[in-house]
Amino acid sequence: MATATAGLSDLPDDILRRILYFAPAKEAASTAILSRRWRSLWRTSGAVNLDSRSYAHFHAREFIKKTQAFAGDMPAALAAAEGPVIRKLTLHVEQIIYETNLAINSSSMLTSLLSSPAAAAGTEELRFVIADDDDGFHSRRHGRYGNMAELHFGDLPSESLRVLHVFNCSTLIAPPPPPSPPAAVLFLPRLAELRLRRCGVRLHDLRRIVEAAPQLATLHLECYHYTPMAACGIVGNDDGSEIGEEVVPSCYRIQCPAVTTLVFEACGDWPWKEGGLDLDVPRLQYFRYKGLIHLQNRLSLKLPASSSNVIRTDLHFVHSDYGDEQVQVRFWEFIQSFNATKVMKLKLDMDFNNDHVAMAEKGELFSSNRLFYNLERLELEVPCEPATACKTCALFIANLLRCCPVLRDLHLKLITRPPRTNQTGIQARSDFDKSIDHFRNCRKRRKIVLNGEEDETYDEVSDIPGLSDHSFDCLKSYLRIVSLQFWMEEPNCFGVQLAKFFAENAMVLQEISIDDGNHKMREHVNHMLKRWVPAGSSKRKNLLTTASFRESRPRKRQRKD
Repeated sequence: MATATAGLSDLPDDILRRILYFAPAKEAASTAILSRRWRSLWRTSGAVNLDSRSYAHFHAREFIKKTQAFAGDMPAALAAAEGPVIRKLTLHVEQIIYETNLAINSSSMLTSLLSSPAAAAGTEELRFVIADDDDGFHSRRHGRYGNMAELHFGDLPSESLRVLHVFNCSTLIAPPPPPSPPAAVLFLPRLAELRLRRCGVRLHDLRRIVEAAPQLATLHLECYHYTPMAACGIVGNDDGSEIGEEVVPSCYRIQCPAVTTLVFEACGDWPWKEGGLDLDVPRLQYFRYKGLIHLQNRLSLKLPASSSNVIRTDLHFVHSDYGDEQVQVRFWEFIQSFNATKVMKLKLDMDFNNDHVAMAEKGELFSSNRLFYNLERLELEVPCEPATACKTCALFIANLLRCCPVLRDLHLKLITRPPRTNQTGIQARSDFDKSIDHFRNCRKRRKIVLNGEEDETYDEVSDIPGLSDHSFDCLKSYLRIVSLQFWMEEPNCFGVQLAKFFAENAMVLQEISIDDGNHKMREHVNHMLKRWVPAGSSKRKNLLTTASFRESRPRKRQRKD
């Protein structure tokens, strides 16, 4: 820019078009009011957004008329784009359009768009979205997909397409199989990102889609399900041949040679198959999983022996219906696939008992104490509802610390109550605040113990069985930051015990942060710090003069009646 006061309007048209290309369609169109120069500029950005949500407030009959007109006006909308080609195309329609009593067909709508010369010539990003009000995890697991939309990959602008997002489409049909021998030109040579949300596809179609995209780097499968056609129709062998329903492969394998980001979230299982789905992802760097721990029909990842490429792993295991020790065994087997990851976020919405957690100690996974030999940051969220669960939680934390010899940053979130606030909860916190003063004024305090077990001795904070009596390599030379976060149904001392444990045993500790809502655990902990940190420790000066025990900013809680 020539001067410091120069604005966007002083930029060349090509740069402004590029800015508008990335802007949301409505915001890009609203720039027409800025100046005469901008009135037509947004139409040359190469992005076209067709959205029927503005008709959602009409009654059914009027809504049908509006949406029929919407479908008829789509060619005119494409023609209004003044650029040479359309690079980004979005079609967002309401689900009522796909009811069987309507004459509007999803395939014909999308096909008519893609048949336009402007769209077919150079569309690089395509988003096909079908609105759906029902977005609950339970309904997604049980296959409630209320539309009849189809997407034929053979209709896509295959040579130019780089990004494809498809939301809530019941049937995806793969591109035609390559000739024999395969042609030199691939069907989706530039496709780098594929996101399927609430979509249905046969397994052999999914494999054809991935195989047709050699540059596919991001594969995002969210609430993805397998159509019943795969159960009663055709499935695939590992060699790519199609077989009848009488013979089913023990495990369906898909090669993903270029995928670096893989998301497998809240996806339906495949009960008609045994063995599950095996994804070969040799270049994987980021993996996110949310769902059940499957026993027979499960997801497996084939990674290099060292798994050196994996940098971050986010795992969220929801409640399982099995409830036996096989689930626990499968859990430990699954997470060991990411032994070289540097960052791991682990969230458990499932119950573990002492037997299941202790069972892991007897396995080969923990014999070397270096299961996650490269892990530097661990975010762990586990349930800790009843008082007796604190022992299990402590044992689980101990098992993980033992496996992370170079851990530097540890974030623990213990869930002891749902994150919601009501009038009763507000009053309870007020009563708890009053108890703080009473607690601090007591000249003698009973020993704070775990699980409500009384002790005749007097002390401030007891040790944690299963944790305090072990030594861990990461505490000797690496662990510097500890964050403790609690949702407390009833106040207990487990958080204070954890703070004491890390203050005493983490030799190079620099900071502990505590977030327990409004229970003011910090007021209990800060005055005990000098007693917990050894006088000759190098960390004593840092903790007492700089960070101390930092109380995290109170969280904003949503009220749910």
